[in-house]
Amino acid sequence: MHPKAVRTTPSRVIGLLCLCFLCCAFIDWTCPVNAPAGDEAFELDIAGDKARVDLLEGLAQVHRKDGKDWEDLKEGDFLVPGDMVKTLEHARMELKLPDSSLMRFDETTTFVVTSIDVQAQTKERDIRFTLFAGRTWAKVKSLAGVKNNFDLYTRNAVAGIRGTTYRVNESPEEGTLVRVYSGEIKVWSPPKAAASAGPSSVGAPGPTESRIAPGSGTGGPPREVSGPGEVSGPSATSAGPKEVAGPREVSMMEWVYIVRAMQQVRIDAQGRASKPTDFTKEEDTNDWVRWNEERDQKAGF
Repeated sequence: MHPKAVRTTPSRVIGLLCLCFLCCAFIDWTCPVNAPAGDEAFELDIAGDKARVDLLEGLAQVHRKDGKDWEDLKEGDFLVPGDMVKTLEHARMELKLPDSSLMRFDETTTFVVTSIDVQAQTKERDIRFTLFAGRTWAKVKSLAGVKNNFDLYTRNAVAGIRGTTYRVNESPEEGTLVRVYSGEIKVWSPPKAAASAGPSSVGAPGPTESRIAPGSGTGGPPREVSGPGEVSGPSATSAGPKEVAGPREVSMMEWVYIVRAMQQVRIDAQGRASKPTDFTKEEDTNDWVRWNEERDQKAGF
């Protein structure tokens, strides 16, 4: 005996299609796929104006903006704009920022937290550090907000980052070295105030030290310098020839480069920048690089 055939009617087909649509919508709502790196939402588990010390090997100290003495740092402490930090010998530190980016600092490094402002809803940020001496490694998260500043200032250069991996060595005697491992960054000459500012000594900041906010005021990326304009000849009604100023000399401090993955740029102590050149992993292998690569893997980058 054959089973009774099930009669398929248009209303039954429509009902089945609606049921499938609802099931797919429920799955999509409960199990969202990963969004592109620049658009994915992030949890603001750190206040938008602070950085957290997630790892500290050895000793590091902080001089608060309104403080009188250096204080020892420990894991879990927070840094805010205006704080100056120094790592001692054999020390390394990792900071986590509100946008989940990571900044790491090697031993005998001195830097200032200049600005931290992250808005989770609009995916906008204004993060700036000033590196006076030492070495830093940055793993910067991509964001899609209109305001997307993540800048590292040194005496001789500014590195503007979007989403990339890079490191910077800063030495008052040798200048600045910037190496990019992924993505690309813009490196340009700093405002003169930023270039001349710095700690008065390895100890506490001096009384005349200004805690500037690089990138504000007249600072920021350089504008293109126009060439000399055309000089017209003397007119018939002119009283006589007049001395015409020659073309203005463009300062060596006015420069900007785009540095891409596996490229480097060097800026000497006088602020003169070389053009970006390639580098290889073989020439870049050292304990500092290996340690950071291991930390990146553990962080899921």
